[in-house]
Amino acid sequence: MESLPVAVIAALILGFGGFVLRRFKAKDGTASKQLQAPAVTAGPEVNSIGSVTGWEHKPTEQSLSDLVTRVTGDILEALAANHRHQDGLVGVEARAQQLLDDHYTHQGMVLGLTGMGGIGKTTLATALYNRLLPHYRTTSCVLLDVRSVAAEPGGLLQMQQRILKELCSWRDAPLPVDVRQGRDLLYNHLGNRKVLLVLDDVSAEGPDALTALLIRDKLHAGSCIIITSRDGDLLKRAGCQTAVAVDFLSVEQSTQLFALHAFPDGSVAPDLQELVPQVVDACGRLPLTLKVLGSYLKGTPSTVWPDTLRQLKTARDLPGSDDDKVFQRLRISYDGLGWQQQQMFLDVACLLLGRRAATAKRAWAGLDWPSEASLSLLLGRCLLTVDEDSNLAMHDQLRDMGRAIEERGPGMQQDLPVTDRKRLWLSDEEQINWSRKAGGVLPNLAGLHATACFSHLAVLDVCGSDLDSLPDKLPASLQELDLAA
Repeated sequence: MESLPVAVIAALILGFGGFVLRRFKAKDGTASKQLQAPAVTAGPEVNSIGSVTGWEHKPTEQSLSDLVTRVTGDILEALAANHRHQDGLVGVEARAQQLLDDHYTHQGMVLGLTGMGGIGKTTLATALYNRLLPHYRTTSCVLLDVRSVAAEPGGLLQMQQRILKELCSWRDAPLPVDVRQGRDLLYNHLGNRKVLLVLDDVSAEGPDALTALLIRDKLHAGSCIIITSRDGDLLKRAGCQTAVAVDFLSVEQSTQLFALHAFPDGSVAPDLQELVPQVVDACGRLPLTLKVLGSYLKGTPSTVWPDTLRQLKTARDLPGSDDDKVFQRLRISYDGLGWQQQQMFLDVACLLLGRRAATAKRAWAGLDWPSEASLSLLLGRCLLTVDEDSNLAMHDQLRDMGRAIEERGPGMQQDLPVTDRKRLWLSDEEQINWSRKAGGVLPNLAGLHATACFSHLAVLDVCGSDLDSLPDKLPASLQELDLAA
Protein backbone atom coordinates (compact mmCIF):
# COMPACT_ATOMS: atom_id res chain seq x y z
CA MET A 1 0.00 0.00 0.00
CA GLU A 2 1.25 3.48 -0.85
CA SER A 3 1.51 6.08 1.92
CA LEU A 4 1.00 9.77 1.28
CA PRO A 5 3.88 11.89 2.59
CA VAL A 6 1.75 13.99 4.92
CA ALA A 7 4.92 15.55 6.29
CA VAL A 8 5.48 17.30 2.98
CA ILE A 9 1.99 18.78 2.95
CA ALA A 10 2.27 19.78 6.59
CA ALA A 11 5.66 21.35 5.97
CA LEU A 12 4.18 23.57 3.27
CA ILE A 13 1.37 24.67 5.56
CA LEU A 14 3.81 25.21 8.42
CA GLY A 15 5.71 27.56 6.18
CA PHE A 16 2.63 29.78 5.93
CA GLY A 17 1.02 29.41 9.32
CA GLY A 18 3.33 27.75 11.83
CA PHE A 19 0.82 25.03 12.67
CA VAL A 20 1.39 21.72 14.35
CA LEU A 21 -0.24 18.80 12.57
CA ARG A 22 -2.34 16.80 15.00
CA ARG A 23 -3.08 13.10 14.89
CA PHE A 24 -4.88 11.83 11.81
CA LYS A 25 -6.52 8.46 11.27
CA ALA A 26 -6.98 6.17 8.33
CA LYS A 27 -10.22 6.19 6.38
CA ASP A 28 -11.55 3.11 8.16
CA GLY A 29 -11.05 4.79 11.55
CA THR A 30 -8.01 2.79 12.64
CA ALA A 31 -4.73 4.47 13.43
CA SER A 32 -2.52 4.53 10.38
CA LYS A 33 1.17 3.64 10.40
CA GLN A 34 3.87 6.19 11.17
CA LEU A 35 5.18 8.17 8.24
CA GLN A 36 8.82 9.05 7.88
CA ALA A 37 9.43 12.66 6.96
CA PRO A 38 11.97 13.47 4.27
CA ALA A 39 15.12 15.26 5.33
CA VAL A 40 14.38 18.99 5.34
CA THR A 41 16.14 22.04 6.67
CA ALA A 42 13.24 24.48 7.00
CA GLY A 43 13.24 24.43 10.80
CA PRO A 44 12.70 22.24 13.87
CA GLU A 45 8.93 22.07 13.36
CA VAL A 46 9.33 20.55 9.90
CA ASN A 47 12.20 18.24 10.90
CA SER A 48 10.09 16.74 13.69
CA ILE A 49 6.92 16.32 11.63
CA GLY A 50 7.87 12.76 10.67
CA SER A 51 6.64 11.56 14.04
CA VAL A 52 3.08 12.57 13.15
CA THR A 53 0.58 9.83 12.40
CA GLY A 54 -0.94 10.26 8.93
CA TRP A 55 -3.57 9.10 6.48
CA GLU A 56 -2.94 5.91 4.54
CA HIS A 57 -3.42 6.16 0.81
CA LYS A 58 -5.39 3.31 -0.76
CA PRO A 59 -5.22 3.77 -4.54
CA THR A 60 -8.19 1.45 -5.11
CA GLU A 61 -10.45 3.64 -2.96
CA GLN A 62 -9.46 7.22 -3.72
CA SER A 63 -7.14 9.27 -5.88
CA LEU A 64 -4.02 10.88 -4.50
CA SER A 65 -5.37 14.35 -5.27
CA ASP A 66 -8.56 13.66 -3.28
CA LEU A 67 -6.50 12.57 -0.29
CA VAL A 68 -4.30 15.66 -0.53
CA THR A 69 -7.42 17.84 -0.54
CA ARG A 70 -8.88 16.05 2.47
CA VAL A 71 -5.69 16.13 4.55
CA THR A 72 -5.11 19.78 3.75
CA GLY A 73 -8.69 20.57 4.77
CA ASP A 74 -8.27 18.77 8.09
CA ILE A 75 -5.08 20.70 8.83
CA LEU A 76 -6.72 24.02 8.01
CA GLU A 77 -9.72 23.07 10.15
CA ALA A 78 -7.39 22.43 13.09
CA LEU A 79 -5.86 25.83 12.43
CA ALA A 80 -9.22 27.59 12.45
CA ALA A 81 -10.26 26.04 15.77
CA ASN A 82 -8.40 28.64 17.85
CA HIS A 83 -8.84 31.57 15.47
CA ARG A 84 -11.32 34.14 16.81
CA HIS A 85 -13.73 35.45 14.17
CA GLN A 86 -14.12 39.22 13.76
CA ASP A 87 -16.51 41.10 11.48
CA GLY A 88 -16.60 44.68 10.23
CA LEU A 89 -13.11 45.75 11.28
CA VAL A 90 -12.05 49.27 10.34
CA GLY A 91 -8.49 50.37 10.95
CA VAL A 92 -7.89 47.55 13.42
CA GLU A 93 -5.64 45.30 11.34
CA ALA A 94 -3.28 48.16 10.48
CA ARG A 95 -3.06 49.19 14.14
CA ALA A 96 -2.41 45.60 15.20
CA GLN A 97 0.38 45.19 12.67
CA GLN A 98 1.96 48.49 13.72
CA LEU A 99 1.98 47.39 17.36
CA LEU A 100 3.65 44.10 16.43
CA ASP A 101 6.22 45.91 14.28
CA ASP A 102 7.01 48.26 17.16
CA HIS A 103 7.00 45.91 20.14
CA TYR A 104 7.08 42.20 19.24
CA THR A 105 10.41 40.34 19.14
CA HIS A 106 11.52 36.71 19.28
CA GLN A 107 11.84 37.27 23.04
CA GLY A 108 8.09 37.89 23.19
CA MET A 109 6.35 40.81 24.88
CA VAL A 110 4.02 41.85 27.69
CA LEU A 111 1.73 44.45 26.12
CA GLY A 112 -0.96 46.50 27.82
CA LEU A 113 -3.87 48.19 26.07
CA THR A 114 -5.73 50.89 27.97
CA GLY A 115 -8.56 53.30 27.22
CA MET A 116 -12.17 54.04 28.06
CA GLY A 117 -14.90 51.45 27.69
CA GLY A 118 -16.10 50.92 24.13
CA ILE A 119 -12.98 52.31 22.47
CA GLY A 120 -11.97 48.95 20.99
CA LYS A 121 -9.42 47.43 23.38
CA THR A 122 -10.88 43.92 23.14
CA THR A 123 -11.20 44.14 19.36
CA LEU A 124 -7.56 45.22 19.01
CA ALA A 125 -6.37 42.54 21.45
CA THR A 126 -8.26 39.90 19.45
CA ALA A 127 -6.70 41.09 16.20
CA LEU A 128 -3.24 40.85 17.81
CA TYR A 129 -4.07 37.36 19.06
CA ASN A 130 -5.15 36.19 15.60
CA ARG A 131 -1.94 37.51 14.03
CA LEU A 132 0.27 35.89 16.67
CA LEU A 133 -1.62 32.59 16.82
CA PRO A 134 0.39 30.72 14.15
CA HIS A 135 3.56 31.15 16.22
CA TYR A 136 2.09 29.51 19.33
CA ARG A 137 0.40 26.41 17.89
CA THR A 138 -1.52 24.79 20.74
CA THR A 139 -0.39 27.04 23.62
CA SER A 140 -2.82 29.95 23.33
CA CYS A 141 -5.65 31.14 25.56
CA VAL A 142 -8.04 34.11 25.62
CA LEU A 143 -9.83 35.07 28.84
CA LEU A 144 -12.52 37.66 28.14
CA ASP A 145 -14.21 39.91 30.70
CA VAL A 146 -11.82 38.98 33.51
CA ARG A 147 -13.27 41.68 35.76
CA SER A 148 -16.75 40.17 35.78
CA VAL A 149 -15.66 36.52 35.91
CA ALA A 150 -13.30 37.23 38.82
CA ALA A 151 -16.19 38.75 40.78
CA GLU A 152 -18.18 35.51 40.55
CA PRO A 153 -17.62 32.90 43.28
CA GLY A 154 -15.07 30.44 41.94
CA GLY A 155 -14.36 32.70 38.97
CA LEU A 156 -10.61 33.03 39.55
CA LEU A 157 -10.24 29.29 40.06
CA GLN A 158 -12.23 28.62 36.89
CA MET A 159 -9.88 30.85 34.88
CA GLN A 160 -6.80 29.20 36.43
CA GLN A 161 -8.12 25.80 35.45
CA ARG A 162 -8.71 26.98 31.90
CA ILE A 163 -5.13 28.32 31.63
CA LEU A 164 -3.77 24.99 32.86
CA LYS A 165 -5.84 23.09 30.30
CA GLU A 166 -5.10 25.34 27.33
CA LEU A 167 -1.54 26.46 27.99
CA CYS A 168 -0.04 23.64 30.02
CA SER A 169 -1.73 20.65 28.31
CA TRP A 170 -3.36 19.80 31.64
CA ARG A 171 -5.53 16.88 30.65
CA ASP A 172 -5.55 13.93 33.03
CA ALA A 173 -3.93 15.42 36.15
CA PRO A 174 -6.24 16.67 38.93
CA LEU A 175 -7.27 20.31 38.60
CA PRO A 176 -6.60 22.75 41.46
CA VAL A 177 -9.31 23.01 44.08
CA ASP A 178 -8.53 26.54 45.28
CA VAL A 179 -6.84 29.69 44.00
CA ARG A 180 -3.67 29.20 46.03
CA GLN A 181 -3.13 25.70 44.66
CA GLY A 182 -3.92 26.99 41.17
CA ARG A 183 -1.25 29.67 41.47
CA ASP A 184 1.30 27.11 42.66
CA LEU A 185 0.55 24.88 39.67
CA LEU A 186 0.82 27.80 37.26
CA TYR A 187 4.12 28.78 38.84
CA ASN A 188 5.52 25.29 38.37
CA HIS A 189 4.24 24.62 34.85
CA LEU A 190 3.66 27.89 32.98
CA GLY A 191 7.35 28.48 32.39
CA ASN A 192 7.89 25.22 30.51
CA ARG A 193 6.80 26.56 27.12
CA LYS A 194 6.20 29.81 25.30
CA VAL A 195 2.55 30.84 25.45
CA LEU A 196 0.13 33.38 24.03
CA LEU A 197 -2.29 34.67 26.69
CA VAL A 198 -4.89 37.46 26.48
CA LEU A 199 -6.36 38.83 29.72
CA ASP A 200 -9.21 41.13 28.74
CA ASP A 201 -10.78 43.84 30.93
CA VAL A 202 -8.66 43.44 34.05
CA SER A 203 -9.56 45.72 36.96
CA ALA A 204 -7.96 46.68 40.25
CA GLU A 205 -11.40 46.45 41.87
CA GLY A 206 -12.42 43.16 43.46
CA PRO A 207 -10.27 40.02 43.48
CA ASP A 208 -6.63 40.33 42.39
CA ALA A 209 -6.89 38.58 39.04
CA LEU A 210 -3.36 39.43 37.91
CA THR A 211 -1.76 37.79 40.94
CA ALA A 212 -3.92 34.70 40.48
CA LEU A 213 -3.51 34.31 36.71
CA LEU A 214 -0.17 35.77 35.68
CA ILE A 215 3.18 34.49 36.97
CA ARG A 216 5.22 37.31 35.51
CA ASP A 217 8.71 36.09 36.55
CA LYS A 218 8.15 32.54 35.25
CA LEU A 219 7.27 33.32 31.65
CA HIS A 220 9.16 31.31 29.07
CA ALA A 221 11.25 33.25 26.56
CA GLY A 222 9.13 34.11 23.53
CA SER A 223 5.85 34.23 25.48
CA CYS A 224 3.38 36.96 24.61
CA ILE A 225 0.93 38.39 27.16
CA ILE A 226 -1.70 40.97 26.15
CA ILE A 227 -3.66 42.70 28.93
CA THR A 228 -6.52 45.17 28.43
CA SER A 229 -7.73 47.47 31.17
CA ARG A 230 -9.33 50.85 31.66
CA ASP A 231 -6.71 51.45 34.37
CA GLY A 232 -3.34 52.45 32.92
CA ASP A 233 -1.63 52.35 36.33
CA LEU A 234 -2.68 48.73 36.75
CA LEU A 235 -0.88 47.82 33.53
CA LYS A 236 2.33 49.36 34.87
CA ARG A 237 2.00 47.40 38.11
CA ALA A 238 1.45 44.25 36.04
CA GLY A 239 4.91 44.69 34.54
CA CYS A 240 3.80 45.58 31.01
CA GLN A 241 6.85 46.51 28.99
CA THR A 242 4.61 48.82 27.00
CA ALA A 243 1.21 50.28 27.88
CA VAL A 244 -0.51 51.65 24.78
CA ALA A 245 -3.45 54.04 25.03
CA VAL A 246 -5.95 52.99 22.36
CA ASP A 247 -6.88 56.08 20.36
CA PHE A 248 -10.25 57.09 19.02
CA LEU A 249 -10.85 56.25 15.39
CA SER A 250 -10.04 58.94 12.87
CA VAL A 251 -12.92 60.84 11.29
CA GLU A 252 -12.53 58.82 8.10
CA GLN A 253 -12.41 55.48 9.95
CA SER A 254 -15.37 56.49 12.15
CA THR A 255 -17.44 57.36 9.11
CA GLN A 256 -16.53 54.07 7.44
CA LEU A 257 -17.45 52.00 10.52
CA PHE A 258 -20.71 53.88 11.00
CA ALA A 259 -21.63 53.44 7.33
CA LEU A 260 -20.94 49.70 7.48
CA HIS A 261 -23.68 49.38 10.09
CA ALA A 262 -26.06 52.12 8.96
CA PHE A 263 -26.32 51.40 5.23
CA PRO A 264 -26.87 48.09 3.42
CA ASP A 265 -23.95 48.53 1.03
CA GLY A 266 -21.70 50.42 3.47
CA SER A 267 -21.95 53.64 1.45
CA VAL A 268 -23.51 56.83 2.79
CA ALA A 269 -26.87 57.59 1.14
CA PRO A 270 -26.78 60.77 -0.99
CA ASP A 271 -29.57 62.50 0.98
CA LEU A 272 -27.67 61.97 4.26
CA GLN A 273 -24.25 63.21 3.18
CA GLU A 274 -24.52 66.31 5.37
CA LEU A 275 -26.02 64.61 8.44
CA VAL A 276 -23.69 61.60 8.69
CA PRO A 277 -20.53 63.59 9.64
CA GLN A 278 -22.51 65.34 12.39
CA VAL A 279 -23.87 62.03 13.73
CA VAL A 280 -20.39 60.49 13.68
CA ASP A 281 -18.99 63.47 15.59
CA ALA A 282 -21.81 63.31 18.14
CA CYS A 283 -21.07 59.59 18.67
CA GLY A 284 -17.65 60.65 19.89
CA ARG A 285 -15.79 58.50 17.33
CA LEU A 286 -16.22 55.60 19.77
CA PRO A 287 -16.47 52.23 17.94
CA LEU A 288 -19.15 50.75 20.19
CA THR A 289 -21.40 53.81 19.89
CA LEU A 290 -20.85 54.02 16.14
CA LYS A 291 -21.86 50.37 15.70
CA VAL A 292 -24.92 50.55 17.97
CA LEU A 293 -26.25 53.87 16.64
CA GLY A 294 -25.46 52.95 13.05
CA SER A 295 -27.40 49.70 13.47
CA TYR A 296 -30.24 51.61 15.16
CA LEU A 297 -30.55 54.04 12.25
CA LYS A 298 -30.22 51.42 9.52
CA GLY A 299 -33.32 51.38 7.35
CA THR A 300 -34.99 54.30 9.14
CA PRO A 301 -36.47 57.21 7.14
CA SER A 302 -34.19 60.20 6.72
CA THR A 303 -36.72 62.24 8.74
CA VAL A 304 -35.71 60.28 11.88
CA TRP A 305 -32.04 61.25 11.64
CA PRO A 306 -32.29 64.90 12.80
CA ASP A 307 -34.09 63.84 16.01
CA THR A 308 -31.45 61.20 16.71
CA LEU A 309 -28.71 63.77 16.11
CA ARG A 310 -30.32 66.12 18.64
CA GLN A 311 -30.46 63.29 21.20
CA LEU A 312 -26.79 62.46 20.60
CA LYS A 313 -25.73 66.08 21.02
CA THR A 314 -27.73 66.35 24.23
CA ALA A 315 -26.05 63.21 25.60
CA ARG A 316 -22.61 64.49 24.56
CA ASP A 317 -23.09 67.81 26.32
CA LEU A 318 -24.47 66.41 29.59
CA PRO A 319 -22.33 66.80 32.71
CA GLY A 320 -20.86 63.63 34.14
CA SER A 321 -18.23 61.01 33.44
CA ASP A 322 -17.30 59.63 30.03
CA ASP A 323 -19.12 56.40 30.93
CA ASP A 324 -22.29 58.36 31.76
CA LYS A 325 -22.17 60.04 28.35
CA VAL A 326 -21.63 56.72 26.61
CA PHE A 327 -24.63 55.28 28.49
CA GLN A 328 -26.83 58.14 27.34
CA ARG A 329 -25.80 57.65 23.72
CA LEU A 330 -26.37 53.89 23.85
CA ARG A 331 -29.68 54.47 25.64
CA ILE A 332 -31.07 55.96 22.41
CA SER A 333 -31.03 52.52 20.79
CA TYR A 334 -32.55 50.89 23.89
CA ASP A 335 -35.35 53.48 24.01
CA GLY A 336 -36.11 52.71 20.36
CA LEU A 337 -37.01 49.11 21.20
CA GLY A 338 -40.50 47.84 21.86
CA TRP A 339 -41.42 46.96 25.45
CA GLN A 340 -40.90 43.23 24.99
CA GLN A 341 -37.52 43.73 23.34
CA GLN A 342 -36.49 46.03 26.18
CA GLN A 343 -37.42 43.34 28.70
CA MET A 344 -35.41 40.76 26.77
CA PHE A 345 -32.40 43.07 26.66
CA LEU A 346 -32.61 43.59 30.44
CA ASP A 347 -33.02 39.84 30.97
CA VAL A 348 -29.74 39.23 29.17
CA ALA A 349 -27.87 42.12 30.81
CA CYS A 350 -28.97 41.16 34.32
CA LEU A 351 -29.52 37.40 34.28
CA LEU A 352 -28.69 35.51 31.11
CA LEU A 353 -25.15 36.42 30.09
CA GLY A 354 -23.24 33.24 29.34
CA ARG A 355 -26.45 31.20 29.09
CA ARG A 356 -27.47 29.34 25.94
CA ALA A 357 -29.45 31.43 23.49
CA ALA A 358 -31.82 28.49 23.03
CA THR A 359 -32.59 28.50 26.77
CA ALA A 360 -33.48 32.19 26.70
CA LYS A 361 -35.67 31.76 23.63
CA ARG A 362 -37.64 28.98 25.30
CA ALA A 363 -38.23 31.15 28.36
CA TRP A 364 -39.38 34.10 26.27
CA ALA A 365 -41.57 31.89 24.09
CA GLY A 366 -43.24 30.70 27.30
CA LEU A 367 -44.34 34.30 27.84
CA ASP A 368 -45.80 34.37 24.31
CA TRP A 369 -43.11 36.81 23.22
CA PRO A 370 -41.81 36.62 19.62
CA SER A 371 -38.44 35.27 20.77
CA GLU A 372 -36.89 34.52 17.37
CA ALA A 373 -37.82 37.84 15.78
CA SER A 374 -36.91 39.85 18.88
CA LEU A 375 -33.56 38.13 19.36
CA SER A 376 -32.80 38.75 15.69
CA LEU A 377 -33.63 42.43 16.19
CA LEU A 378 -31.33 42.73 19.24
CA LEU A 379 -28.53 41.04 17.34
CA GLY A 380 -29.08 43.29 14.34
CA ARG A 381 -28.93 46.35 16.59
CA CYS A 382 -25.53 45.16 17.96
CA LEU A 383 -27.03 45.25 21.47
CA LEU A 384 -26.01 41.65 22.11
CA THR A 385 -24.19 38.81 20.41
CA VAL A 386 -24.17 35.02 20.38
CA ASP A 387 -20.66 33.61 20.79
CA GLU A 388 -19.08 30.60 19.11
CA ASP A 389 -20.56 28.32 21.79
CA SER A 390 -24.10 29.65 21.18
CA ASN A 391 -24.07 31.56 24.48
CA LEU A 392 -25.50 35.05 24.93
CA ALA A 393 -22.96 37.85 25.30
CA MET A 394 -22.79 41.64 25.14
CA HIS A 395 -20.28 44.43 25.52
CA ASP A 396 -19.64 45.30 29.16
CA GLN A 397 -20.78 48.91 28.55
CA LEU A 398 -24.15 47.64 27.33
CA ARG A 399 -24.37 45.22 30.24
CA ASP A 400 -23.63 47.99 32.73
CA MET A 401 -26.19 50.25 31.06
CA GLY A 402 -28.87 47.54 31.27
CA ARG A 403 -28.15 46.88 34.93
CA ALA A 404 -28.25 50.60 35.69
CA ILE A 405 -31.68 50.84 34.07
CA GLU A 406 -32.88 47.90 36.17
CA GLU A 407 -31.45 49.35 39.39
CA ARG A 408 -32.67 52.92 38.89
CA GLY A 409 -35.78 52.42 36.81
CA PRO A 410 -36.47 53.75 33.30
CA GLY A 411 -35.97 57.36 34.43
CA MET A 412 -32.51 56.56 35.87
CA GLN A 413 -33.21 59.00 38.73
CA GLN A 414 -32.38 57.02 41.85
CA ASP A 415 -31.81 53.47 43.01
CA LEU A 416 -35.02 51.48 43.34
CA PRO A 417 -35.74 49.61 46.58
CA VAL A 418 -34.93 45.94 46.14
CA THR A 419 -38.60 45.09 46.66
CA ASP A 420 -39.48 47.10 43.54
CA ARG A 421 -36.96 45.36 41.33
CA LYS A 422 -37.94 42.77 38.71
CA ARG A 423 -34.45 41.28 38.36
CA LEU A 424 -31.88 40.56 41.05
CA TRP A 425 -28.27 39.49 40.61
CA LEU A 426 -26.62 39.19 43.96
CA SER A 427 -22.96 39.02 44.86
CA ASP A 428 -21.78 37.21 47.97
CA GLU A 429 -21.74 40.39 50.06
CA GLU A 430 -25.16 41.51 48.88
CA GLN A 431 -26.61 38.07 49.61
CA ILE A 432 -25.22 38.03 53.13
CA ASN A 433 -26.53 41.52 53.91
CA TRP A 434 -29.95 40.79 52.42
CA SER A 435 -30.38 37.26 53.72
CA ARG A 436 -29.62 38.19 57.34
CA LYS A 437 -33.09 39.67 57.41
CA ALA A 438 -35.86 37.31 58.49
CA GLY A 439 -37.11 37.18 54.92
CA GLY A 440 -37.68 39.15 51.77
CA VAL A 441 -40.97 40.02 50.11
CA LEU A 442 -40.44 40.50 46.36
CA PRO A 443 -43.80 41.03 44.64
CA ASN A 444 -42.28 42.31 41.38
CA LEU A 445 -39.55 39.71 40.96
CA ALA A 446 -39.33 38.16 37.48
CA GLY A 447 -35.75 36.90 37.51
CA LEU A 448 -33.21 35.93 40.16
CA HIS A 449 -29.52 35.19 39.68
CA ALA A 450 -27.68 34.22 42.84
CA THR A 451 -24.05 33.14 42.70
CA ALA A 452 -24.26 31.26 45.99
CA CYS A 453 -27.08 30.23 48.28
CA PHE A 454 -28.64 32.58 50.86
CA SER A 455 -26.98 31.12 53.93
CA HIS A 456 -29.23 32.84 56.50
CA LEU A 457 -32.52 33.18 54.67
CA ALA A 458 -35.50 31.88 56.64
CA VAL A 459 -38.48 33.10 54.58
CA LEU A 460 -38.70 33.85 50.86
CA ASP A 461 -42.01 35.23 49.61
CA VAL A 462 -42.36 35.75 45.85
CA CYS A 463 -46.13 35.52 46.01
CA GLY A 464 -47.77 37.00 42.93
CA SER A 465 -44.51 37.61 41.08
CA ASP A 466 -43.66 36.50 37.55
CA LEU A 467 -40.62 34.51 38.70
CA ASP A 468 -40.09 31.55 36.36
CA SER A 469 -37.27 29.78 38.18
CA LEU A 470 -35.30 29.74 41.43
CA PRO A 471 -31.55 29.32 42.05
CA ASP A 472 -30.24 25.76 41.85
CA LYS A 473 -29.47 25.78 45.56
CA LEU A 474 -31.62 26.98 48.42
CA PRO A 475 -30.27 27.17 51.97
CA ALA A 476 -31.03 24.71 54.75
CA SER A 477 -32.08 27.71 56.85
CA LEU A 478 -35.11 28.31 54.60
CA GLN A 479 -38.26 27.53 56.56
CA GLU A 480 -40.96 29.04 54.34
CA LEU A 481 -41.16 29.49 50.57
CA ASP A 482 -44.30 31.12 49.21
CA LEU A 483 -44.80 30.74 45.46
CA ALA A 484 -48.57 31.25 45.41
CA ALA A 485 -49.93 33.01 42.33
